This record gives sequence, C-alpha cells and structure tokens, in this order.
Amino acid sequence: MDWTSGPPERPPGTGTGAGSPRPGSVGQLRRSHPLVRETGKAWRRLTSVPDGLKPAAHEPPGRTLIACSGGADSSALAAALTLVAGPHALVMGHVVHDLRPRADALADRDAAAALAERLGIAFVQREVRVGPGNAEAGARRQRYAALAEMARASRCGAVATAHHAGDQLESLLMALMRGAGLDGMRGIAARRRLTDGVWLVRPMLGVRPELTRRACTLAGIAWREDATNADVSRLRAALRARVVPEMLALRPGAAERAADTARLMAHAAALVREQVRRLRREPPVWSRDELRKASPIVLGALIRDEATDRGRHGRDRLSARIIGAIVRAVRDGSTDPRRFELAGGGLVIVTAREVRIERAPERPAPGPVQEPPSV
Repeated sequence: MDWTSGPPERPPGTGTGAGSPRPGSVGQLRRSHPLVRETGKAWRRLTSVPDGLKPAAHEPPGRTLIACSGGADSSALAAALTLVAGPHALVMGHVVHDLRPRADALADRDAAAALAERLGIAFVQREVRVGPGNAEAGARRQRYAALAEMARASRCGAVATAHHAGDQLESLLMALMRGAGLDGMRGIAARRRLTDGVWLVRPMLGVRPELTRRACTLAGIAWREDATNADVSRLRAALRARVVPEMLALRPGAAERAADTARLMAHAAALVREQVRRLRREPPVWSRDELRKASPIVLGALIRDEATDRGRHGRDRLSARIIGAIVRAVRDGSTDPRRFELAGGGLVIVTAREVRIERAPERPAPGPVQEPPSV
C-alpha cells in the first residue's frame, strides 16, 4: 500500500526531529495554551502504565503515531504533541483513499508531509482503496488498518487521532436519535485496542472544537478543508452544520459537557459489564429467581451477550424491542413457557423456573421449485 510517487517516507528516527528536545513553541503556540495542556495531560494518561496500554508489561508503549489528514484538528494535535512529547517520540502517519478526487487527496498528503517536515517528525504514508458497499464505513476500516500497519512498522505502541469534544457531542446526538442503550451512549472511546501491541488513543476528546483552528492560527499552520464535511446528506455533517451550532449558541459549554457525559456513561457501562461477567456461565442456564435479582439493564446486557455468542449475526441484529420483551418475560409472574427466536439465530427459552439460551436450529434451505407436468 506504499506510495510509489510523491514525497519519500522518512523512516522513524531519521527525520530532522530524531533525538531532538521538545520545542518551546510552534510559531506562537506554546505549552501553556489550553489545547496543548488538555491534550498533553490526556495523552500522558492514555499512554501510561498502569492506566492500561500494556497491563502485563513494565514499560510504556514507546512512540505515538499521529493520524494526520492535513485538516485543522489533526494538525493542531500534531503541534500540541510536538510541544508535549518532542518530535523524537512521534511519527506522523497519513492515509490516502480514493473517496476524494485524486488531486485533492494528493494535496492533503503533501500538506501533512510539509507539516511533519516543519515539526521535525518522521513521516509515513499508506494508500488504500475502498471496495464495494458502505463507502464511509469501508474507508474507516481501511484507514484504521493502514494506521495499525504504519504503527507496527514504525515501532509505535499508540495511534493518536484528533477526535475532539465536538465530535463526541455529534456522536451522542446520533446515539440518542437511534435510541441507543448504555453502550451506545458511551460515545467515542478515549482508548481502545487497535491491534496486537497497538492502541488507539484520542487525547483531544475534552477539547472544545473551536480551539483547534485557533491553535493552528497561532502555530502558523495552513490546514486543509475536506469538502465531504459539507455534505449534509450525511447525518453527522448535517448535525455539524445545522444542529450543533444552535446548541453551542444556547449553551456554549455543551460540547465539553457531552464529553463529560460520555466518560460517565463509559464508567457506568463498565460496571454493567462487570456484573454481566459475573452472571455469565457455560452452559447458559439460570434459575429465574437468580436473574430476577439483576437490574433490567444488566439482565438485558447479559441476554444480548449470550444470544450474540450463540447466534449467527452481530449484536446489531438484536433489537431493543426483542431484548425488552425477554427481560419482561424473565421478571414477570407468568409460569407459562415462552420461546424467543432471535434474528441472529439465538433462542431464549423462559420456563416457570428456568431461563436458557441456545443456538436456534438451522432451517433447511428451500429445495428447487418443481415445475408442474405439461399436459
């Protein structure tokens, strides 16, 4: 997936910043700037041991690969981490995909490469092609796969992306609109495993969205604008253009409050997950009296997890309506046996005393249609 044309990659550790100390400023952007302070504090926490990147190891994950598109958000992230960590601790990674006109994609790449050169950060790049199906989802999968590959090749234990509090607010609004449960209301995760040995971290989730452009202006960085962000046929872009500005006008701190809410929801979801873990068993058979003691939200999460494991499709095929019906059946006073066959292939059986989850039997494929004999 490497580029065969355009600016060459500078291998990690060989750029102008290799081994150099942290700069005191980038242009007029200094370490005391709110974006730099908040980003640096979160980056240290998210990439630290014992806070979680390598629980079994005794050393931090090493360098961080910055996912930089050339836009204002990722450019501000690159400048902030350069001030916090120094260029020697960083690698800049750029992914080119074919969803945009080629000239625009190459201009984005060149802008990211020029920024890396200015900051003294090693620069690496990959190109991906989006296949058939949901183009946006496909591009996201390909992009993260390419970032993971670059991180491994560059000996980086973390990949940092520039999602900020405005992105978190949009994600929570989208979750509310689709009727998401506790898991969905966690919003964008601050940290998750990207692949073996590489974690994805988002140190700017607590940063107000308007600060990224201000930081770039102070740093003297000319950022690129992605025209697809203005495509209001996409739900996120429509919320960003039409809804979020009105919310921020009414409540200027709404984005940061949304980020706080997402963190609380993540903690609450973790508590539910721990209770679910204690209830899970093999085979998945419980007394109804035992499950009646669990809260409905824990019971629903347990059924969803167990049914997903024994089904043939993912969690998205298990609607809140059917999970709610099963929870009510477990908790009500009826002794009549009931069976709930799930879209993914799981089967939940509720009897007078017992709750059991099984894999639904495979239905035979329909045979060929027989033509009536001619007369």
